[in-house]
Amino acid sequence: MNEILLKRMKKISISILSLVIFISFWYILSIIPYFAVIPSPFVVFEEFVFLWFTGFFDVLLWQHVLASFFRVLLGFFYSFIIAVPLGLIAGYRKILSDLLTPIIELLRPIPPIAWIPFSIMVFGISTMSHTFVIFTGAFFPLFQNTFDAVKNSKRVHRDVALSLGASRSQIISTVLLPSIVPNILTGSRTSLGIAWMCVIAAEMIGIPSNQGIGMFILDMQSIGRYNSMIAGMLVIGIVGLIIGMGLQKLEVSILKWRE
Repeated sequence: MNEILLKRMKKISISILSLVIFISFWYILSIIPYFAVIPSPFVVFEEFVFLWFTGFFDVLLWQHVLASFFRVLLGFFYSFIIAVPLGLIAGYRKILSDLLTPIIELLRPIPPIAWIPFSIMVFGISTMSHTFVIFTGAFFPLFQNTFDAVKNSKRVHRDVALSLGASRSQIISTVLLPSIVPNILTGSRTSLGIAWMCVIAAEMIGIPSNQGIGMFILDMQSIGRYNSMIAGMLVIGIVGLIIGMGLQKLEVSILKWRE
């Protein structure tokens, strides 16, 4: 127990040291005349507190974050319910794999930001256009992780299940699904991270309301409120960190059987 506690303390100490180094470098950069336009971390922190509790243009900072996060969850939900079953079936059935692989490989290299003009053309500036952009970013990691997990699942487990009289649906539900859960969770963590980046880019093009952290950052830059702009950028990083850590904790709690 003491050894585990020491390891955790060491990890926490290294994390704190890392943050101290980052903030120190940022402060030094802000006092160099050439980079005078960059506000100091202390000024940005004060601005962050102001925006979080008082807001700007009658919208609090956390409301911008909440609006963006809702769009992320919506796009991720659609990508999950399509990518995971599709990856599962494609990995299990070779004919579907051969059919889907050329399409997937054709669309995968297109960056999500390149879909923004297409989404606006089809859906206009709406929640659906943002959802579509997020979907394109989140879909491929989820599909690929599920597909690879099915392909790499041990054939002997499926053969044993077949020899015991299991149907194909039973093999999928009792053999394949439990074995690919770790890959699905890994893919979800990657997909949510990409989705969070996608929504920021999509919101900078336009949003149907006045709430969204991407649009907030662009507005602050356009009126010269650089303190607020950087505070918004830091919020993006903090939320992304929380998402990643939360999913990592979820993965550990679900997969207790793994070391």
